[in-house]
Order: sequence, then C-alpha cells, then structure tokens
Amino acid sequence: MHRLVIFGTWLLLAFSWLLFALFYLDNPHQHGGHRLPKYQICVSQCEAGCTERAEEELLVALFDWTCNEECAHWCEVSDSEIRSSLQEPQVKYSRGRWAFYRICYMEEFLSVLFSLLNGLPYLYYFAASMHSAHWLGSVLKVSAAFHSITWILSALFHARPTDFFEHLDYSGVILTCLVEFATVLLRVADCRDGRACNMALSGGALLFGAYSVGMPILNFPWRVQQLLSQGVLGVTAALWIWYGVRERHNPLTQHIAMPWAFLLVFCVLELVDLPPFDMPGPLYGLVDSHCLWHLVTIPINAWIVYGWTLEGDAERNGKKGSERQCLHWRNAEQRAIIWTGIFLIAFSVAVVPTWLQSGQLCSQHTRCRRELRPSWLGSMDLSDPQWRAFREKLPLLVAVAVSTTLLRRACPRLKPVVAFLYCLVLHGLGAAIFLGSFLLVFYLRRFRTAAMTAGWSLALCLLYVKDVRWAEISTPGLAGLHDWRLVAKYAALRLISIAAEAKPQHALWQSFDFFFHPALWLAGPIMSLDDFVTSSPPSFKLCVFYGLRIIGLLLLQEFLLTWVPFFAILQTQMLDPFRTRSFASLLYAAINGLWLKFAVMWRFFRLWALFDGIQAPENIPRCINTHRTLTGFWQGWHCSFNRWVVHYIYIPLGGRKNRFFSVWVVFLFSAYWHDVSAENWPALFLWGLLNVFHLSLEWAVQTLWKSGWCSGLRSRTWIRNGFECAAGMFTSAAISVTTFVGVLGGPTFLQSFAEVVTRSTNWFLDAAGVLLVLGCIIQVTMAMEDAVAADGKQS
Repeated sequence: MHRLVIFGTWLLLAFSWLLFALFYLDNPHQHGGHRLPKYQICVSQCEAGCTERAEEELLVALFDWTCNEECAHWCEVSDSEIRSSLQEPQVKYSRGRWAFYRICYMEEFLSVLFSLLNGLPYLYYFAASMHSAHWLGSVLKVSAAFHSITWILSALFHARPTDFFEHLDYSGVILTCLVEFATVLLRVADCRDGRACNMALSGGALLFGAYSVGMPILNFPWRVQQLLSQGVLGVTAALWIWYGVRERHNPLTQHIAMPWAFLLVFCVLELVDLPPFDMPGPLYGLVDSHCLWHLVTIPINAWIVYGWTLEGDAERNGKKGSERQCLHWRNAEQRAIIWTGIFLIAFSVAVVPTWLQSGQLCSQHTRCRRELRPSWLGSMDLSDPQWRAFREKLPLLVAVAVSTTLLRRACPRLKPVVAFLYCLVLHGLGAAIFLGSFLLVFYLRRFRTAAMTAGWSLALCLLYVKDVRWAEISTPGLAGLHDWRLVAKYAALRLISIAAEAKPQHALWQSFDFFFHPALWLAGPIMSLDDFVTSSPPSFKLCVFYGLRIIGLLLLQEFLLTWVPFFAILQTQMLDPFRTRSFASLLYAAINGLWLKFAVMWRFFRLWALFDGIQAPENIPRCINTHRTLTGFWQGWHCSFNRWVVHYIYIPLGGRKNRFFSVWVVFLFSAYWHDVSAENWPALFLWGLLNVFHLSLEWAVQTLWKSGWCSGLRSRTWIRNGFECAAGMFTSAAISVTTFVGVLGGPTFLQSFAEVVTRSTNWFLDAAGVLLVLGCIIQVTMAMEDAVAADGKQS
C-alpha cells in the first residue's frame, strides 16, 4: 500500500508542476516582448539598412545569421538593457526566449557548454564499449546513444535557436524520455523476454511518431511542446522513483533511481525560468534559470551512468555468464522499430514542413488555385484528369459493377451477352471495331502464324489509330458514353493473347467473355486467356477485406490531395518557391500520390473481377517505397502488363541471355502502348531511354557486386545492408525522375528541375534530408523481410 501512496504522491506532484507550468507559460505579460511598439520600431529601422550590411553577414556566416536575425537580436539586447536600467521586469521575445549576449556567435554560450558536458558521460559509456552483463545492458547502450544525441541537439539549439533546431531539440527530449519510460517499465515488470522489449519499443515508437508528425501539422506553439516534454520527463522520473522505493533494499538500485528524484526536484528551475538580466555579477546577461538547469544536471547524469556501470560490474562478478540481452541489434523486429523512429524524425523535419508549405503557396498562386476543387475535406487537388474522372464516376461505376455482377451470377449462360451489351452501351458503334477484330483473330486460331500476324497487326493499328487517326473515324453521334480509344490499348493486348493462346478446345463463349469482360474492360488487370479460363472463384471473406483495404487507400488519397496539391503545382510549373529539398519532397509526395491513384483504380476493377469469380492478378502488390532495385520495381508496378510484356516480347527475344537488347524493345513498345501522339511521344520516348539507361547501369553494378572482387565486402553484414540501402535510394530517385519525365513533358520537366537545383544554395544538405527518409524506409523494409524469413525458419 505504501508503494501506491508514494507513486500517487509523485504523480500528483508531477501533474501539479505541469499545471503550474501551463499557467506560467501562458502569461501574456511575459511573452509579448516581440509585440512591443518600441521593439518593432527598432527592428524595422534596423532592417531598412540590411542591404548595406553584407560584410557583417559574412562575419557570422558560420552560423548563418541573417541580417534580419541580427537586427532582432540587437533590438532584443538593447530593449532588455533599457528595462534593466529602469528596473522594469524583463520580457521574452520571439519563440519565448530571453535576450542573451552572444559569445563566439552562439546565442547561449554557457548553455551550449553545459549541454555538451551533460552528454559526455553517456557518450563515454556508449563509445567505450562497456558491455553490461545485465539483461538490460543492450537497452542501456541504446539509451546512452539517445541521451548523447539529445544533448548534442540541445547544444545546437542553444547555439542557433531556429525552428529547425527547436523541433530537433524537443523531439530528442521526447524520444529519450520515452526510451527511459520503456526501460523503467521493463524493470518494474521484470520482462526479460525479447517480445516484451519489442512491445515496449513499439509503443514508444508509436507515441513518438504521433508527436513528430503531429506537431508540425497541428502547428502547436513552443509552450505546448515544452509542456509535453516536461510532462513526459515528470512521469518518467516518478516511475523511476517508485521503482527505487520498491527496490530500496538493493543499494545498486538507488544509484539508478535516486538521480531521477533530484532531476525531478530541479525541474523547478525550468518552471521558474528567471531572466538573465535580473542577475548581477560577471555572468550578467549570460545565465538564466534554464542555463542553471543544464549546470545542475551534469552531476546527475554522471551519477546515472555511474549506476549503470556499477550494476553491470556487479552482474558480471556475481555470475559466470551473462544473461541473454533483452535488446540486440540482430533482432529484425527491433531494428525495424529503431529505424522507424529515425524515419519519423527525418520525415517530420525534411518532408512535412514542405508539404504544409505547398498548400499555402498553391492557394496564393492564381494558376495553381484554379486547379483546386471544393470537397468534403476542403479545397482538394483534382487537376489530374484520370483521378478526377474516376472520382466523379465512382458511384456510377459501383452501381454498374453491382448490377452486372448480380446479373452474370444469376444467369451464367448470359455472361457473354451481358459483357457485349456493356461494351455496346459504353462505346456505341465503336464496339463494332472490337467485335470485328476479335472474330477475325479467333477464327484464325487454327492457323497459328496467321493468327499471330493478324493479332499483332490489328493491335498495332489500334494503338496507332487511337492516338493519331481516331478523330477521322469517330462517330460523335453514335459514340456511346465512353470513348473507345481510351480502352483500345487493353483490347490490343487481349487480341494478342487470344492469337497466341486460343486453342481449338477453347469455346467461343469463353474467349468472348475473356475479351469483353466488364471488370477487366476499362483498366485491366491484364490476364492471359489460359489464366482466365482456369481461374477459381475467391472466397467472399477475401473480397470483403480487399474492399476495406481499397476504402482505406481511397481515404488516404483524399487526405493527401487536400494536404499537398502536388499535381497542381507540378502541372502549373509553380516551382520557383521551392528549393532542392522542397522540390525533392514535392516529388516524393507526387510519386506516392501516383501510387495511391493507380492502386485505388486498379484494385477497384480487380475487386469487381473478384466478386465476379475471376482471380485477376494484383497490379501493385507492394508499396512503391519498399523497392530496392529497378528490376524489382518493374516486377511490382503494373504487374499484369509487365508479365504480358515479359511473356510475349522479352522471352521471345532471348530473355536474360539477351537482356541488354530486349529491354530496348520492351520500353519502346511500352512507350508506344501508352501514347503515340505527336505531343506526347517525345516525352515517353525519353522516359523509355532513361529507364533503359538506369536498368543497364543497375545490371552493370550488380554484376560487379556479385563478382569475386567484392566477395569480401559481401561477407560483412553492415556493408551489404549499406549497399542495398544505397541501391534503394538510387531506385527511388530514378523512379521519381523518369516517371515525371514521362508525365510532365520530358525536356520541359528536366529543364525546370535543373533550374531549381542550380538556384539552391544548400542543395547537398537539402537533398540529403530526403535521401535519409528513403534510406530509413529501405532499412525498415529489410528488417521486416528478415523478420519474416526468421519466422519462416522457426516454423
């Protein structure tokens, strides 16, 4: 009972301090310094001469202080000195900070020094390879690493207080406190199983992900972020104190738990937050209560590391062998959790701000704003014609899918009739073109050479006519509800499949139903005749769960297009406001938006086929971010079309034995199949050339990597993982560039991209942020694949 009383007392104390902090931090009289008229006049007068102060900006280029920031700092110090001389209370300025004298171009020199000293014990514990025999020794190593990183981020923020470093500082504090929270939970529950460690890390990763991504989106002020960090710290310290009271008979435990009691007591320095200019003496204008907080935590952190060392030594001396570690890097699940946390930090810093900025910039741009349409979530980017047409006609498509499926299941003998009536209503007299082509190829099936010649000739003619000569033979009065040219490319592939696979035993109604199948008619998936005939109906449960997944993807696409109008920005060429990182983040959003668009559309028609009893192939079986090679990407993007190309073009030309030649024919045919019109063919031709170049480069690197020269490198796990991660980042970059070359006009897009890159001043660091996001995704993917492989071996 006494333990619960002590624990409740500390929790009550922690939350009382949080309420006091909330009241104190929301005091408007203390945070209005940047809104004072005198301060604003001072800043405006100083900024008026910024163009004449280029030399001063060069002197502070190490920390990238701009002229406007110099003016703000000079006015803050001047106003604070006047207030001190008049004995008026000090106020905080922008971002809730006191005014400080700079030393060595650092905003808070002593806080920077004390932060580095705080992280020094943890850095020594981590770098000195102190392997603890305790079952939590590996967790302590990870905790020491996070503590070191957090204190380094704190030093950077106090040296250069920008929004970027502020977000990193608070993220580091939250992450470290969550790691300590998971550690004390494992100690309290005495969970020595690796699964328990995984669950604790997963919970911390989810909470940290909600914080990292939610804070930039919700745009909470710094006061709320400080309140959250202090709250997590208070609850964690209370749990450590409770653990120390429970294990009070163990002297080693006191060295681990008692420092947290002092840490919680000295939190009052964070809450009081005394200004520096009220302190007389030689440290006048350099020390505030937050700086003192960093000073008093130096011995506390050294005490914590000392307790870890004593515990490890006692465990090592008391037993012959060490216990199995709760956390070890070879555990694939734990690697996935750790890399997920790193991904969330990189994503929230490098990608989320740009996505938030893109919506504001688009609303201010006339051409871009015209592409936005009102929706149930607000202004939504519906500039992509394919997605706009699918979204507007989705209720009609659902009604048609339900009615045709019920009719075909009720009367199986009428399946071919229903299929052709569906085609006739859609295309009017255009259906006669498809009917005549089908009958000609089908009745020539006994003569394989003639059937193949007729099939390929008719297919190539359809692909040419639909883009070049279709207007001369169209009949607007009898055209039906949907242009026949929009589905001609899928009909052309089915013609070739019938010519190659139709056998005498295939009945007319089977081939007819395959060619005119309602679910596969508009957008695929593409199937061979043999797969269609031998397909077995799926279970109703599978269809329902598949439909729920499609609804989830549809909602995700709706939110993404409302949040980031990437299609409108790219199509209107509104690229000037974006630098390299912003442009790369925009491409990252657009390539994921394209994946979501095609995933929803293709999976909808596949769901239609599943309910009709046809096991159509999945066009996009995996996320676009998880591919580590271009070969794997093309095996997982529009799979049904790629299987068709491999079966009817790549293998007949020699396959892998002649792949450097076959790939040229494959991508030239792909460009011809997509669009052969004069305005789009150059961009698609360039798209095909870039794909061939990237694939050839990848195959050459893979050949070198698999050769005997690299056998020593392949034997090292970290080098092999790094190579696969680099290959994945190259794949993602190549996919983004080549895709938008084909979508946005080829040379025009490359010229715009080159202009944006050359105008950037920090292109390397900006691009590195996006590449870090991609690298983290690849690492998570590899860890998940290793976990699945390990489970398969155990079973």
